[in-house]
Amino acid sequence: MFITTKWLEENGACAEGKEWFSRQTKTEHKEVTKMLSKEARFAWANWTLIRIMTHKQKVQYACYAAKQTLHLFEKQCPNDKRPRQAIVAAYRWARNPSELNRSAAWSAAESAAWSAESAAESAARSAAWSAESAARSAARSAESAAWSAAESAARSAESAAWQKILKYGLRLTKGA
Repeated sequence: MFITTKWLEENGACAEGKEWFSRQTKTEHKEVTKMLSKEARFAWANWTLIRIMTHKQKVQYACYAAKQTLHLFEKQCPNDKRPRQAIVAAYRWARNPSELNRSAAWSAAESAAWSAESAAESAARSAAWSAESAARSAARSAESAAWSAAESAARSAESAAWQKILKYGLRLTKGA
């Protein structure tokens, strides 16, 4: 997919983002995402990818992002499986988007949110919120949930995590 000034405007890009884009020579979404990532504009790269994904891709992306930091939560709360169960429920919905799986994802999201509330360490809390967002993405607005999962996952790590999450997003959008 090609990114244009019109596309950015239609999708509500910020003025600074549109200004940055106007100075670029490449417009294919993969190249734009790679340039943003190289400049450590990870949130902008994430914003771009999410806006070209299908609902199912957003759920998969949110799940992947959440999995990247699940170990942080499980290290602090080894017996609390609710965030992991939320991710599994969201993946299940992505494979089979039935009403039953949507309902299960919603319940798992609620449970993961309680896990986040009980986590004392901020990295573990971010990981649990990320799992909660992944499950909610299967049950409702995938765009905001995918954004939230990637943001939460990356917040509890560093640029290497962003790079890994964005690379997965690029693989998901290969046909876009």
